[in-house]
Order: sequence, then structure tokens, then C-alpha cells
Amino acid sequence: MAEALSERFPAIDLRPILELVTVNADMVSLTESARPICDDPDDDKFFLTAISARCKLIVSGDKHLLVKSGYARVQVLTPRDFMEKILL
Repeated sequence: MAEALSERFPAIDLRPILELVTVNADMVSLTESARPICDDPDDDKFFLTAISARCKLIVSGDKHLLVKSGYARVQVLTPRDFMEKILL
């Protein structure tokens, strides 16, 4: 994952961000969904994880997630938008 992000954002030192995520990560049990959320069912797990963890934000460039931004009050930002709006 770190390598893929570094290739997409070569000018940004991602180590502090990845360390922050790793140090502060928690394991959560997923809630169940009675119906599909995304057009790609494999992407539902990201919303279910955010909802279960009471998170308000998913960072992803996946088009199926981006079009569902706002579902259950969970916003989806592209990595670029996250870097520009949240970190910079």
C-alpha cells in the first residue's frame, strides 16, 4: 500500500501519515447491511467498517465509493482532496 501511494504522490512524504494511521488504528466488528450499498458489492465493506467504527470519512479514489459519498453521513474524499482539504 505504501509503495502504491508513494508512486501516486511522489512529492509527499507519506511515512508520517501511514505511521499515524498505524499507531491509531482500531479493530472493529462490522455491522450487517440489509441491502447493498455500492454498485460493486465488494466495496460495501468500506462503508460498513466506517459505520461500525463511527467514522465520518473514507479516503479512496474508487468511483463506486465516491458516488455514495454521504451515505450514512460518511463522506468519501479522494486522496488528493484529503491531502488538500484535511492535511494541508
